[in-house]
Amino acid sequence: MKTPYLPPRIFLENASNRVISPAIFGQSMFDIVCKSGEDQGHSNTSIHRHYEKYFVNLREDVDASGNCHVVLGHTISRSSENTNNWNIPFARAIENKILNSTKCPAVYLDEEKYYNDHDRHKPYVTLGAVAMIVDTSNKILLTRRPKEMRSFPGAWVLPGGGVDANESFLDGSAREVEEETGLKVDSIEPIALWESCFPTDGIECIENGIGLKGHYLVVFCRCKMKDNSEDGPVKLKLQEEEIDRAVWLGSNDYSSCNTEVAMLDAICLDGNKNQQISMMELCGIYPQGDSLTGIAQGHLFMIEEYFSRRSFL
Repeated sequence: MKTPYLPPRIFLENASNRVISPAIFGQSMFDIVCKSGEDQGHSNTSIHRHYEKYFVNLREDVDASGNCHVVLGHTISRSSENTNNWNIPFARAIENKILNSTKCPAVYLDEEKYYNDHDRHKPYVTLGAVAMIVDTSNKILLTRRPKEMRSFPGAWVLPGGGVDANESFLDGSAREVEEETGLKVDSIEPIALWESCFPTDGIECIENGIGLKGHYLVVFCRCKMKDNSEDGPVKLKLQEEEIDRAVWLGSNDYSSCNTEVAMLDAICLDGNKNQQISMMELCGIYPQGDSLTGIAQGHLFMIEEYFSRRSFL
């Protein structure tokens, strides 16, 4: 008999009363953890161009059945030998019309009391793991989603996906990397969290009559290619269903994203660098108009943090 799928559970600590409860679909996780922390004097929120971030404790537990759970909060500590604990930034989108950034849809829907109707809730918030693969030149691997995909079609993203049952997000990030790119990675560690929603515009969520199609807690993990992957030119094996192009992006490349004449070698499905793309494809928050270009906002947050050499990296 096949074991039923049990999604990884996400739990949040409310700093006001120290109560730990499951994350609820459509309800802002950032507000529960971070805003309640500010109310209790944990004022470490910082505002950036298109996002706000707040340092939290992240704990991952493994229960007796092998199921993995994550807990976010302020006073979270190791509960047993089967736990890991990190202090990392948690971020979400804020409104910046110039940069095509809208505030996190979960905030907008909460203000509109959209999910006060519990029939609109979906079962759970999805736990995702995304990998920032760093090569020996400190370049990072960025991939493009095919235009035919249902969510974020054409967006440039870091490799990653959903975490399976009985799988840690560290193992999930390594698995997703190998599935999507053929690379084997190690030295994996979580470096940031992002509250992600799709669609990315709260007004659109209400106008389309179905609210959020997806609500995610994304764990960004930094990782390195294993030594045997760094001998000679790196050969990628791109997963056709998930990726149609890939690029290795350095800090100088990123600085020229808004330059119309700048080009970058792109790796195609056969793994060869046989096409160049305009750096304008990587310019700005996805989606840029009808062209469906740009970098998915949470991934852009992570890239900006990396190339700015923030202390936590």
